[in-house]
Amino acid sequence: MRKRSFILLTFLVVSTVIAYLVYQEFFTSEDIYLKIEKNYYVSFNSKFVNLTIKLYGLTEGGKNITLEVFDGNSLVNSTNLFLTIGIKAVSFRLPYSIRNPLLKIRWDGKLKTIGIELNDKTIVRVEGRHIVLVIKKRNFDLFKDPLDWIRKLDMAYEAYAELVGDVPYNGAKIVIEEVDKYPGGWAVAGNPIKWYSPYIPDAIKQVNEGDWLFGILHEIGHDFDLDYRWVWNAEFSANFKMVYVAEKLKAKIKEYGVWYDYSDPNGKTLDDFYAMMAAKTGETNVLKDWLRHNDAATDKFLKVKNMIGWEPFKKTYRAWLNLSSDEIPKTPEGKLNLFVYYLCVFSGKDLTQQFIEWGFPISSETVTKVREVLGSQP
Repeated sequence: MRKRSFILLTFLVVSTVIAYLVYQEFFTSEDIYLKIEKNYYVSFNSKFVNLTIKLYGLTEGGKNITLEVFDGNSLVNSTNLFLTIGIKAVSFRLPYSIRNPLLKIRWDGKLKTIGIELNDKTIVRVEGRHIVLVIKKRNFDLFKDPLDWIRKLDMAYEAYAELVGDVPYNGAKIVIEEVDKYPGGWAVAGNPIKWYSPYIPDAIKQVNEGDWLFGILHEIGHDFDLDYRWVWNAEFSANFKMVYVAEKLKAKIKEYGVWYDYSDPNGKTLDDFYAMMAAKTGETNVLKDWLRHNDAATDKFLKVKNMIGWEPFKKTYRAWLNLSSDEIPKTPEGKLNLFVYYLCVFSGKDLTQQFIEWGFPISSETVTKVREVLGSQP
């Protein structure tokens, strides 16, 4: 009875694990449970089909198992293992060109042959230095040069890190994952960044035209807000930081059908885009809602950037990183005021009146503190 209960518990645990996994095939018998995970793998140095076989032993005593992978009648790879109660995993790297390999499992005089289907729904994992793209083969095949885009996103990652002084997720690679279920937007930040499948083909067409892709750069920008300690409006913060990336790397970005091309000395830039967005809402000179109208607020901060350069912003982000949790303001107004205070201190310029004229709620306390540090007069 105890043995049967253990076997049942093992099956339930295995079933629970499987509920969270996709893109795989299964085989069960009375004494083993086998799961196959498959994906294409592409990086700067290699490309192959990755096949991972996970075996779950369901009976005591153990058994010798042989796994063989065939491409047609040709043996590609094989291995032997001893399976007891528990889990063992074996991975095979198969030629990228292989189509529908066969897996043969031999144990206790038995033979099971499983056809492994690789099709346009099979996942492709494209791995860069910092960024990983996980996407269905049908969309991957739309790219002219997927690694060129991943290289650009790697560079963007490094530029974000240079701006804020740290990296998210303890340096783990950021995964951009195609998802079938609507994640709440065109794409949604996090790790993974969830990229909604119906939007991907049109986006790849833009990438093929040279677009670095505003939406993905934007979501990476969210990730570089780290624990959101300096964030009073997330969309503003992501978009503002993205301008640094575009400027530094001379990126080419298409938004609302217009190219913002930093590689062209006479081309439009995102400064022009946000000035246009501020004008559309009648906020060229004064903000109507400093907290929620993030495009118009971005326009104003870009004007400050043009006055003082990026270096005071770099120092400001690093000053925030050095704050203890008790020192971080808890309100949007508090965060704005501390951010502006740091900008003034690190640039050596009293910017408080300019922010007040634009409609930002700069407190009299901040004005006083800035003047005390800079020695400026009202």
